[in-house]
Amino acid sequence: MTPDELQDLFQNTDEMLAWDDFITEARKALETGDEKAMLPMAFLRLVFVELAIDPLHFPVFRTRFNQLCDEQGMPGEKVPEPSRPADEGEGREGPF
Repeated sequence: MTPDELQDLFQNTDEMLAWDDFITEARKALETGDEKAMLPMAFLRLVFVELAIDPLHFPVFRTRFNQLCDEQGMPGEKVPEPSRPADEGEGREGPF
Protein backbone atom coordinates (compact mmCIF):
# COMPACT_ATOMS: atom_id res chain seq x y z
CA MET A 1 0.00 0.00 0.00
CA THR A 2 1.31 3.43 -0.87
CA PRO A 3 1.11 6.46 1.45
CA ASP A 4 -1.52 7.98 -0.90
CA GLU A 5 -3.62 4.82 -0.71
CA LEU A 6 -3.36 4.86 3.07
CA GLN A 7 -4.45 8.50 3.10
CA ASP A 8 -7.45 7.68 0.88
CA LEU A 9 -8.41 4.78 3.15
CA PHE A 10 -8.21 6.99 6.25
CA GLN A 11 -10.12 9.79 4.54
CA ASN A 12 -13.06 7.42 4.02
CA THR A 13 -13.38 6.22 7.63
CA ASP A 14 -16.47 7.18 9.62
CA GLU A 15 -14.30 9.41 11.82
CA MET A 16 -12.91 11.40 8.91
CA LEU A 17 -16.32 11.67 7.23
CA ALA A 18 -17.62 13.17 10.50
CA TRP A 19 -14.60 15.53 10.51
CA ASP A 20 -15.36 16.60 6.93
CA ASP A 21 -19.00 17.30 7.84
CA PHE A 22 -17.85 19.36 10.83
CA ILE A 23 -15.40 21.39 8.74
CA THR A 24 -18.04 22.01 6.06
CA GLU A 25 -20.62 23.27 8.58
CA ALA A 26 -18.10 25.35 10.54
CA ARG A 27 -16.69 26.94 7.37
CA LYS A 28 -20.22 27.74 6.16
CA ALA A 29 -21.03 29.49 9.46
CA LEU A 30 -17.75 31.45 9.39
CA GLU A 31 -18.28 32.55 5.80
CA THR A 32 -21.82 33.77 6.46
CA GLY A 33 -20.87 35.48 9.72
CA ASP A 34 -23.16 33.35 11.86
CA GLU A 35 -22.62 33.59 15.61
CA LYS A 36 -23.45 29.91 16.08
CA ALA A 37 -23.07 26.84 13.92
CA MET A 38 -25.01 23.61 13.70
CA LEU A 39 -22.41 20.91 14.27
CA PRO A 40 -22.83 17.27 13.30
CA MET A 41 -23.44 15.05 16.33
CA ALA A 42 -21.29 12.28 14.85
CA PHE A 43 -18.29 14.58 15.15
CA LEU A 44 -19.20 15.82 18.62
CA ARG A 45 -19.58 12.27 19.91
CA LEU A 46 -16.01 11.57 18.78
CA VAL A 47 -14.37 14.60 20.38
CA PHE A 48 -16.61 15.99 23.10
CA VAL A 49 -14.96 14.29 26.07
CA GLU A 50 -11.53 15.50 25.03
CA LEU A 51 -12.83 19.00 24.26
CA ALA A 52 -14.60 19.25 27.60
CA ILE A 53 -11.70 17.94 29.68
CA ASP A 54 -8.60 19.58 28.21
CA PRO A 55 -8.97 22.97 26.51
CA LEU A 56 -5.22 23.52 27.00
CA HIS A 57 -4.68 20.82 24.40
CA PHE A 58 -5.39 23.54 21.82
CA PRO A 59 -2.54 25.99 21.12
CA VAL A 60 -4.79 29.08 21.23
CA PHE A 61 -5.95 28.32 24.78
CA ARG A 62 -2.54 27.13 25.97
CA THR A 63 -0.89 30.28 24.61
CA ARG A 64 -3.43 32.54 26.33
CA PHE A 65 -3.10 30.65 29.64
CA ASN A 66 0.68 30.97 29.47
CA GLN A 67 0.36 34.70 28.74
CA LEU A 68 -1.79 35.10 31.84
CA CYS A 69 0.83 33.22 33.86
CA ASP A 70 3.48 35.70 32.70
CA GLU A 71 1.21 38.70 33.31
CA GLN A 72 0.47 37.53 36.84
CA GLY A 73 4.12 36.78 37.65
CA MET A 74 3.51 33.04 37.81
CA PRO A 75 5.74 31.58 35.07
CA GLY A 76 6.07 28.31 36.98
CA GLU A 77 2.41 27.57 36.28
CA LYS A 78 2.80 27.70 32.48
CA VAL A 79 1.76 24.65 30.50
CA PRO A 80 4.61 23.40 28.31
CA GLU A 81 4.18 22.84 24.61
CA PRO A 82 3.69 19.15 23.83
CA SER A 83 6.85 17.41 22.73
CA ARG A 84 7.11 16.28 19.15
CA PRO A 85 8.41 12.86 18.14
CA ALA A 86 12.04 13.03 17.03
CA ASP A 87 11.30 11.36 13.72
CA GLU A 88 8.97 14.12 12.49
CA GLY A 89 10.48 16.38 9.90
CA GLU A 90 10.73 20.12 10.43
CA GLY A 91 7.32 21.70 9.92
CA ARG A 92 5.67 18.34 9.32
CA GLU A 93 2.56 17.48 11.30
CA GLY A 94 1.43 14.19 9.84
CA PRO A 95 -0.17 13.45 6.49
CA PHE A 96 -2.24 16.63 6.38
